[in-house]
Amino acid sequence: MKVELLLENKFAKRHDFKSYYILSELEQFLGRKANIRDISNIWVKNNLCLYDDEFHGYFEIEDVEKYKEYDRDKFSRNSSDENKQIYDWLKQTGWKQTNPGQIVVYKDGRIKLSEGNHRLAIALKLGIKSIPILFHFFSG
Repeated sequence: MKVELLLENKFAKRHDFKSYYILSELEQFLGRKANIRDISNIWVKNNLCLYDDEFHGYFEIEDVEKYKEYDRDKFSRNSSDENKQIYDWLKQTGWKQTNPGQIVVYKDGRIKLSEGNHRLAIALKLGIKSIPILFHFFSG
């Protein structure tokens, strides 16, 4: 997707030195739910990032799992008591948007779940289907 096309379709906006878009407007433009690779490609190819917000949207857990930092079941820093607390909390409340997982998207196309790896591992065990995500975009 070219920036001009995105701007022409009025879902991308320029603000100072940065161009951005809102997820719901991208999905309307695409005619489908956006995935993490879509968001990465728009950043890498067009220098467009999601509008700053407290969280950007809910994404399918299978899509997020592709970008986990590493398997927290095998390499957990948390004690079993801490993991049990996280398990109980997610089981009772679900994964709320007030505490989203955080994905870093680099300009070279790398994508990493930087925050929320423990919660992801537990959410998978609980069968949670989608989780809230906040994206961070890095040029360097």
